[in-house]
Amino acid sequence: MDDRQILNIGRKCMILQFIWFSLLTTIVMYVIVAWLVVKSDILTARAPVGIISSVLIILSAGLATAQLLLRTFLSDDKLFSRIIARMPDNLSDEMEADDCASHMFLANHMSLSIVIWVMGEAPAIFGLVLTFLSVNIRYVAGFALYSILNMFFFRPRRGDFEDQLGSLKRYLAVREQESRK
Repeated sequence: MDDRQILNIGRKCMILQFIWFSLLTTIVMYVIVAWLVVKSDILTARAPVGIISSVLIILSAGLATAQLLLRTFLSDDKLFSRIIARMPDNLSDEMEADDCASHMFLANHMSLSIVIWVMGEAPAIFGLVLTFLSVNIRYVAGFALYSILNMFFFRPRRGDFEDQLGSLKRYLAVREQESRK
């Protein structure tokens, strides 16, 4: 891996860390807003939230399952083969092909990571809605805690970039050897 690729990985990771931190910060803001609303007695009518909370808990579990599936997709060889299939045919040499594949991989990795994090943030919004309906802070506290733990589980790590980029390089090398046979 040359210096330019290492610098590119560092920049992409820094962008992802910024987005991740921004989403994490919004979860904390949801808790603060809910606490202020409950403390100010703006909402006085308490709505029954039993069925709604059950549905939102099930939806949160479904989101967690979808996140895990997307995460496994990030490291799957199918992703690599799709990247290779979308590469232009007129690349001049192997180095240019590696650069193109690396760029496309990092772009796909970033996009899927952002989707995973937004899915992890959603339960905090569910808790905020339940807090507004029930005027009870425990909903936002529970759902926000779940979202924060989820965000830390799926946080951006530079090592993940480097490992997956190394897997892509190995995949390209094997593919190149097979095409020469």
